[in-house]
Amino acid sequence: VQRKDGSADVVPFGTCVWATGIAMHPLVAALQAQLPAEVQGSRRGLLVDPHLRVLGSQGTIFCLGDAAVTGATPKTALPPTAQVARQQGEYLAALFSHHRLGLQEQPEPATGDLVPLPAGAKPFQ
Repeated sequence: VQRKDGSADVVPFGTCVWATGIAMHPLVAALQAQLPAEVQGSRRGLLVDPHLRVLGSQGTIFCLGDAAVTGATPKTALPPTAQVARQQGEYLAALFSHHRLGLQEQPEPATGDLVPLPAGAKPFQ
């Protein structure tokens, strides 16, 4: 550990794991720039609804893992970890395999979605 006065201390340890991200992936940033700014304001990734649909995409784009920002506040957001990404992947695989999602010619009136969710589709938890 480096001190302010320039001296250093040694901290004994067995294993050190350092995991950090420094910026949003360029693909995610480019996609976010194409979506309405009033619904996509996160600096961490793409804001998604409870079904992992990207806000502002009219239900046409799904997102998971550390590219997806869940929850309305930082307190309710899920952590961007591999465990959550795996669970989100399983959720989306089940959603896609059990339901026929299809593009509508006109957006769904109640939601404005071009690809509405089927009745009874449960949110990700």
